[in-house]
Amino acid sequence: MSATPNAATEGQAATDLSQTEVDQWIAGSQMFNEKSAHALAGALGFDVPLFVGKALEVTVRIALSCVTVAFLTTARRRNSFVG
Repeated sequence: MSATPNAATEGQAATDLSQTEVDQWIAGSQMFNEKSAHALAGALGFDVPLFVGKALEVTVRIALSCVTVAFLTTARRRNSFVG
């Protein structure tokens, strides 16, 4: 089940999230916060543990991909990357 902008906006009314925070959740650019993820999932009627776990997974994957890109960029600049 995916959240639509309308569903997320409706969820805002049942949480303490600001409109900016809701917009960040819609765009996928939020900083992971377990309390916010839990509140938003509950307000939207989603499976709370699944939503929180998936939100954490996405956040970690994004962070790891940024680290990987930074590493590869630095290694290539130093001409030490083999592959």
